[in-house]
Amino acid sequence: MTKRCEMAQALAARIVKEGPSAESERIGLAFRLCLSRTPTPAEKQRLGELFRKELASLKQTPDEAAALAGKKADPENRPRSTRCVDDRVPGIAQPR
Repeated sequence: MTKRCEMAQALAARIVKEGPSAESERIGLAFRLCLSRTPTPAEKQRLGELFRKELASLKQTPDEAAALAGKKADPENRPRSTRCVDDRVPGIAQPR
């Protein structure tokens, strides 16, 4: 697992633990934590679409979802998932 994936898992855990339960509010919190600004309406919409798409996909693959969440380990005690990639999300402004 890459460091970026581990960092993403820690961020997600923090948002779930400390943040609100509403999807749009969680998106806003994640954006503020990562970029120190609020998302534009278009960014919030795009991230909401991505979240719902990934959630639906992970519901179809519970073993992969568990691995991504770090709840299922291989013999070397490392979660296995092919979802942690370094791709950028289209439609989201990248920091300069």
